[in-house]
Amino acid sequence: MYKLRANVKISDASNELSVWSFAGVPSADALQVNPVTAFPDPRSEALGLRMVLEKKSRPPIPENVTGVTENVYKVIRTLNGICEGSVESQGDFRDEELPLECNLDVTGGVSFDKGCYIGQELTARTHHTGVVRKRFFPMAIDKSPDRALRAAQVAQEYIDSDQKILIPQNLIDYDANYELSGSLIEREGANRPTGELRSSVYNLSMSHIRFEQAFDDDGKSTVFNVGEQYAVAWKPSWFQRLQRVQ
Repeated sequence: MYKLRANVKISDASNELSVWSFAGVPSADALQVNPVTAFPDPRSEALGLRMVLEKKSRPPIPENVTGVTENVYKVIRTLNGICEGSVESQGDFRDEELPLECNLDVTGGVSFDKGCYIGQELTARTHHTGVVRKRFFPMAIDKSPDRALRAAQVAQEYIDSDQKILIPQNLIDYDANYELSGSLIEREGANRPTGELRSSVYNLSMSHIRFEQAFDDDGKSTVFNVGEQYAVAWKPSWFQRLQRVQ
């Protein structure tokens, strides 16, 4: 939130404008389209180009670009551990969900050099003390703990590689449909739940979990219980930046 120095009129342009995402496309020049605005998604290189078009316009799809469903975009976003507003907050940001818990400090969503905005003092203090008790992490879900662990390993190998493809093979179970939003995530032997599963697509999830319990003592993936299913987290590319600011 910003305090503006002049009066402005803000209107809802949802009926006139639409948002497009082009993963793997570096610029709008390759699309031969005149957007209202276009820019690289600042949250992750994997999300590619973000573009706003008039709703009556539809960008021509080049031969080397494949049109996909919104679920594929959600897979790419979840795979890379990127939060998206009310999707993960279930429609209303809760008091305990600080901007840093949503990883905005490592995905281009918070500036510590300029402001001011509502909550700036708390956000800056949390950043400089390095105490962020919860974070959103991507997780693989499965009825089998071994399959959940293997899926998380595939995701981690993809994140640690050069990422030549947008979605690694043998990761997505397209037949899965886990309706577990709001389910508690529990770790064996812990006195209280580790966190809560917030959103899911196929067998992947974005979950709000305690940072110190996200991985085992050696920093490796560990298996959690989510009702009758199992969940395993991995470290997105922003995790290395996180270690520098923690």
